[in-house]
Amino acid sequence: MKFFIMFGALGLGILFGFYPNLNKPKPFWWKLTVALAVAFALILSIYPRIAGSINDVKFVENGYYKEVDVELFVEKGSHKYIEEQKIWVINLDSKGKTNAYNSIVFKGEKYPSELNSDKKLILKLTYNKELSMPEYVATDYIDPLLIYPFVPSLDERIKILNLHVPQAWVAVVAYLISMIFAMKYLKQKNPFDDLKAASAASLGTVFAILATVTGMFWAKYNWGTYWNWDPRQSSIFVLIMIYFAYFALRSAIDNDEKRARLSSVYSIIAFITVPFLVFVLPRMAKGLHPGSADDVNAGPVVSQQTGSLDTTLIFGFGLSLFAFTALFFWIYNIVNRYYKLKYEIENV
Repeated sequence: MKFFIMFGALGLGILFGFYPNLNKPKPFWWKLTVALAVAFALILSIYPRIAGSINDVKFVENGYYKEVDVELFVEKGSHKYIEEQKIWVINLDSKGKTNAYNSIVFKGEKYPSELNSDKKLILKLTYNKELSMPEYVATDYIDPLLIYPFVPSLDERIKILNLHVPQAWVAVVAYLISMIFAMKYLKQKNPFDDLKAASAASLGTVFAILATVTGMFWAKYNWGTYWNWDPRQSSIFVLIMIYFAYFALRSAIDNDEKRARLSSVYSIIAFITVPFLVFVLPRMAKGLHPGSADDVNAGPVVSQQTGSLDTTLIFGFGLSLFAFTALFFWIYNIVNRYYKLKYEIENV
């Protein structure tokens, strides 16, 4: 289901991008759809709350965290006050699930009024070693609209998934389109195909840089520094340099036909490195990035681990993937029409 949504969103974005024509202005409804998709994708990258299950208190129990946010329901009216210890024992409604803990404790004489709600709660919990039970710290949210899963070591930083990964995948799509039009140029010698190949390569590089920058911010908060020469950071740096060389080649040749022919050959060869540098090499080498060779759960995107991408997050990721793919084609459409107009004016 997860891969169906991901690749379905990418495929839909590509089909939507080619419709109704790659060379003519997009209709208003098309632009409105893309604008709304991008807006909702950004909202889903910021708004949803992060919360795990009561079972995630084990990460506090084992000393990995001081406290965690947990999504749960309180069994209304079942709380019990123990005078000797001055604590409340609060029973939980498991909603039919198997949980490691069936109740939590709260230190204090006054029962928290927020826990009287029969709605979904996100509670901040720690672990009381003396009582061997989760301990209530605070109520973060009551009946939140959207919740993303708690993934150990990622926490709030999992939200970058909706920006960082789609940008990288769109870069791959752009480089693929560049290669296709490069091959088409070599076959038909149409100068517009060369311009389309160059435009796609330039936009692919922009998206690759955006993926790198968002990844750097994530690395700062997860690893402590913006750049670590992690295999995935190194591979995308090499990829960007390969395409910088492509633009240097184009700018170094004055003859239009020779430039188009040589850059088309280079574009085809350059794309051969793209799948290896983006998908293969980073997973073969050991590194800090999720999905490296020594990562036990292969990263949240392709991991088969339960809970790494729940329904809400995978639909948010799918929407972002569609939105950024369609946005690429919108910009690509504008750039193509600009270069075509410029070419026609210069060759009148």
